[in-house]
Amino acid sequence: MPDTHDLAALAAPLLALFPASTQADARPLIHEFLRLELQGEASHAKPARLRDIVVGDLRDALLGAPESERLQTLRAERDHAQQQHIAREAVAMSVARYLIAHPSADPGGWLSERAQFWQAQGEGAIALEATELLNQLETYAAHLQVLDPERAEGSKGNLHAARMALQSARSGSFQSAWGPLADFLRAVGADFQVLEVRFS
Repeated sequence: MPDTHDLAALAAPLLALFPASTQADARPLIHEFLRLELQGEASHAKPARLRDIVVGDLRDALLGAPESERLQTLRAERDHAQQQHIAREAVAMSVARYLIAHPSADPGGWLSERAQFWQAQGEGAIALEATELLNQLETYAAHLQVLDPERAEGSKGNLHAARMALQSARSGSFQSAWGPLADFLRAVGADFQVLEVRFS
């Protein structure tokens, strides 16, 4: 993850896309977006390339909006980055919670740096953070439904998968699963039920 100096340097060309009157509001949103999107930079094969992609994608999104709507676009991109972060953490925490309860299981490639981190924190810390992230996820989903119904419709599957993984991370129950958590449970040979989910 970039330090404060690096964040300022990465954010500078993005901040220049905003009028002076909104730059004070835009700056912390840009910094938060970059922190979320570059969290895995240290373990990325090409960190410089990752930075270019993250900055470039946000620049394109901002340039695609009228200047008067760029702050709203930035908030939406920051919110989406937060949802993606929660989804990644949900998988890492649910994997960690399962492995704590089943130490002989072979996680293969599912044992990411974040999963190892949460495994070291223990069940109590995982349950507390999962509860907090569930609250954040539901708030995000409610806001998205109001602000961008089309995006909300397209995000239902990812949101539901993150929700189920967080619920398992919080409770330690893995009797049913869907999405990436189900893929992990198959990989370790767990006995569970795959939920059939349909979104209308």
